[in-house]
Amino acid sequence: MMKRAWNLHPLEAPWSHIKFSLWQLVHLTTFVRYELDIANTLERDDLEGVLNPQLWSIPVDFRGSLAVYFLLFVTGFWRPLPRRLFFTLVTFWWFFLGQWDLFAFTSGMCVAEHLYGNIEETKGAIRLSSDSEPSDRSIRSAVNQGWNKIQPSTAFNYIWKPSAFIGGLFLMSLPDDGPLGAEYHFLLAIPTSPWWTVTEIFNRCWTGLGATLVIITIANTKWLQCPLDSQLLQYMGRISYPVYVIHFGVYFSFKWPLQNLFWYIARGEGYPGSEAACLNRGALTFTWVGSLLTCITIMIILGDLFEKHVDGIARYAGKWFDQQVTEQPK
Repeated sequence: MMKRAWNLHPLEAPWSHIKFSLWQLVHLTTFVRYELDIANTLERDDLEGVLNPQLWSIPVDFRGSLAVYFLLFVTGFWRPLPRRLFFTLVTFWWFFLGQWDLFAFTSGMCVAEHLYGNIEETKGAIRLSSDSEPSDRSIRSAVNQGWNKIQPSTAFNYIWKPSAFIGGLFLMSLPDDGPLGAEYHFLLAIPTSPWWTVTEIFNRCWTGLGATLVIITIANTKWLQCPLDSQLLQYMGRISYPVYVIHFGVYFSFKWPLQNLFWYIARGEGYPGSEAACLNRGALTFTWVGSLLTCITIMIILGDLFEKHVDGIARYAGKWFDQQVTEQPK
């Protein structure tokens, strides 16, 4: 696998990448195929020389978006309380089946429902005939208000928030490959689905649960939200996915030219290779730092352009589609 990664030719096989992306896009929209190993892309023989294996995440993102749209469409006229319960059940169903990507999407939807689901009527909402019955409406309103006003005790808050945050970080630190450390052996004793036969699915499900716990804790803790509200972190969050998508191609496209350039500046000759370069640590440090900072700068610039011109168009298209589907006829 490492040999294949180091011998990629990013600019020579764009069609291979297009075929790979289309295959993933069609294949991953099958919700009922539980044994899919959607993350282990570098083990596939047909990926040698592709432009960017990181783009496997785009069809996964598409599949998760379809699941979210479908659930929102099905529960569009439901009351807040049964909708939340249904979302929670569906989320843990995906977790049980080992569908870590769908679990991540629907758990995020549960967090959003928890934060904003108390808004029962939005602009353009369609009133149902049952809304005109005062007795039913008053009962439902009382139940929903009671649900939204449930406030855990102060002692419970002091316990569950740190526990969820630390436990989430602990699960997120689960290794992607290799044997489990002794501190994670207790996870093997927890009964899981028979579909959790692939080690990678096992790891990603638990790390997904850890990420969900961390996000829930942050959503309910103001002092954890303050650092994340800074302009720098908000900007880095916006371009994080574009940077992830393009960083592989940037690294393998610019690594060797930049190494040769900075080594030539330092020593007046071409880069001699890792073993010979280690004999001159000053020039090696200069080359390594210069190449790293230049690659990071290129990644940020391309990620910013990707976010503005590609993600921006996608967001506009999504909003247009949403308006076409949800807008009431005049």
